[in-house]
Amino acid sequence: MTRKLLSMLVVLGVGSFVASAQACDGCPKHKATKTAAQAPGNPSECPHARAKLTAAGATTDGRSDAAATGSSTCSGKSKLTSAKAEGSSGKDCPFAAKAAGESTCSGKGKLTSAGGECTCPIKKQIDAVLASLPSMQYKVGDEVTGCSKSAGKMAKANGGKMQYVVSEQVFTDEGEAIVKLASLLESEIASLSSIQYAVGGECVQCPLRAKDLAKKSDSKIAYRVAGIDFDSREKAQKAVEAVKAALTSVKMTYKVGDQSFCCDKMAGAKAKETSSKLVYVVGDEETGCSQSAKLKLAKHKIRTIVAAAARLNVS
Repeated sequence: MTRKLLSMLVVLGVGSFVASAQACDGCPKHKATKTAAQAPGNPSECPHARAKLTAAGATTDGRSDAAATGSSTCSGKSKLTSAKAEGSSGKDCPFAAKAAGESTCSGKGKLTSAGGECTCPIKKQIDAVLASLPSMQYKVGDEVTGCSKSAGKMAKANGGKMQYVVSEQVFTDEGEAIVKLASLLESEIASLSSIQYAVGGECVQCPLRAKDLAKKSDSKIAYRVAGIDFDSREKAQKAVEAVKAALTSVKMTYKVGDQSFCCDKMAGAKAKETSSKLVYVVGDEETGCSQSAKLKLAKHKIRTIVAAAARLNVS
């Protein structure tokens, strides 16, 4: 009787593992190294940089750096200024605190004040992940920059036209570029919200592939959620649950005059009735452009996802 029961337990255990493996497309053939939205370059690399090892707010030409740090100016060749690159300005911290559910600047993993400036570990991780995602760049002639103001000055100086580059695709219309970028970021949200398996320099979706890589390289498997590595699947699963809970509060609302609406149809009807402008509200940001609103919403979701995961892994 005992032997029969033991055999049944072994069969059930093997069945559950195989079921989890089959969740990865092509897992048995080791084709699961493709993530939901790969970054260009080495296909074996994870598209989301490990936030704890990435220099937050590094001086790069990506617009995501400026957007993440809240910088409105660029110095040198379309790079962020050193003060903004550090992400230490007090103006940069409130979102991270709000997204992480914090209202104070003290305690482990919360905002800390030093010398009148705000140092936020959660914000640094948000910046690092945003820097690894698709961003908007601006092209004037043969020059490409991540700073719209620098591009505007170059275009004005030499009479050139500004073009918009997203994922190596060049657009002459900014609206079309914004739609493309919003679509790319939306596609990243699913993979950021799920568990990936990181082994050395590779990040895969398949647990069997990860186990094989770990064995070959004699390395440990890290469980990655929102670009952040956890040392156990249990911790990573808690991060996934925290991410899903946090995302329920991220919604777009609408304003017409002094009235606020949660329904776009009601807001649109009111705008038409009163001949007023429809304003899209995402977090603390407002815009009258539906395309920009979708982009803001995608970025807001990503910041919220990373902040939720980072709260469980800040040092």
